[in-house]
Amino acid sequence: MEWHHAESPGFLPALRLAAEHGLPELGWQLPVTLWSFYRITRNWAQWIAAYEIGLDCALELGDFSA
Repeated sequence: MEWHHAESPGFLPALRLAAEHGLPELGWQLPVTLWSFYRITRNWAQWIAAYEIGLDCALELGDFSA
C-alpha cells in the first residue's frame, strides 16, 4: 500500500499518456488492476477519472469485455 500511495499522483497522468500515445490496452488494464487500491482508499474522484480513461481506451479497441 505504501507504494500505491507514493505513486498514486502519477496514475492518471500515466493513463492519459497511454491513451494519447497509442497504448489503449494499458489505458484500460491499469484502472482494472488498481480497483482494489481505489476501493480501499475510497479515492472515488481518481477512480472515476481513471475508469473514464479506461472505458474510452476499451471502446477504441472495440474490447467490450473490459
